[in-house]
Amino acid sequence: MNQKFNPSLLIYLIVFSGPILALSGGLIASIFIVMALIIIYNLKGSSKEVLKLLRADNIVLMFLIFLLYALITSYWSANKMRSLSTIIKIFLLFGTGMYVFRLLSSSALQPMKLRKNYLIWALIIVNTLLMAECLSGHSLNVFLRNIFSFKVDKLREPGEKATALFTILLPVLYTYLYEKSWSYLFLILITVLNYCTHNMLAALLSVCIALIAMGMGIVIKRVAVKIIMFSIILLFIYTPVIFIIILQCEYVKDYIIPNLPFNCLERVNMWNNALILIQDRPFLGWGINASDALNKLVNQSQNIIQLHPHNAFIQIWLETGLLGVSIISIILYQLYLKLSTITNAKQISIYMGSISAFFVFAMLSFGIWQTWWLSTLWIVVIINYIITKNPNEVHNKNNIIKTATV
Repeated sequence: MNQKFNPSLLIYLIVFSGPILALSGGLIASIFIVMALIIIYNLKGSSKEVLKLLRADNIVLMFLIFLLYALITSYWSANKMRSLSTIIKIFLLFGTGMYVFRLLSSSALQPMKLRKNYLIWALIIVNTLLMAECLSGHSLNVFLRNIFSFKVDKLREPGEKATALFTILLPVLYTYLYEKSWSYLFLILITVLNYCTHNMLAALLSVCIALIAMGMGIVIKRVAVKIIMFSIILLFIYTPVIFIIILQCEYVKDYIIPNLPFNCLERVNMWNNALILIQDRPFLGWGINASDALNKLVNQSQNIIQLHPHNAFIQIWLETGLLGVSIISIILYQLYLKLSTITNAKQISIYMGSISAFFVFAMLSFGIWQTWWLSTLWIVVIINYIITKNPNEVHNKNNIIKTATV
């Protein structure tokens, strides 16, 4: 395939997809399926070539094993139909994402050129829109929902999703757009204002943790990869123990939890009740995406978990038990092995920043099996891969970024 692939399209898609996906959660799945069909239709080669592009490495193999185990858990799931539909959705998104990624990494696409100035001002506009949406009481969301006759509830949801997607892209975009110019300085200023005025605590915390992780990547390089990845793995494995100890601590119960904002207190209650259910089925779990069906088991008068626990680690423990956690831990370890082979400090910094930002959001907000969240992950992976493919080919001359041939 001899054609130009422009990553700026993906950048705009990921930034502005928050409101769209909040209005129509299944839209992105349709986009991915159509994209896959178009690529397959236009791909010149035999079925063997397609299979070659899709051949599984260790991470892919372990994820397929996880999906197989998830399918088995649907037999005793608290909500069998929801579990089965979620597994099918995950498989479609994962398969399509893998296909696109393999295609990009093995096709003879021509080098891409991006004008830094254009992207810098585009990101300035994005930050301005996100800040205006938050300060205006989410007026854009209300306007769109009124036009399309959607329920005007959860007003912050589209803005929060757009902020989450944008935040995970910050490490790769801002690193490779770096230049000593007034426009870049203004971009940094407007970005700081955006996050300082935003009412989403997870976003500000995510940026702070990402900056620390990026600094570690620059200074201690591969040691940072080991520290960050093993911290994530250990936190994942010992999540129930850690959360039970923290939430049952007298000081936390008496002084910290009572003074939390309502949305934080709501999450603490969800985590407490989810931990009770985890102890009932610690090894096998309750079934993929079955959290909403578990509400009556703990408290029949109110939604104590809602659709998901708003914590990816607790959610996987709750739904798949120790066996599912073990498989995901192996996947994270395989990811560590891949990242540990990188020697370029800038690449390490970007990857550690993106991974840290992703896991902060995963620990505090959203459901890990939500369609837009899974799709976001793939688009972020693709953008990171395209821009960091060969850092030695990034040039500042004539204010142009020239990325590697992929």
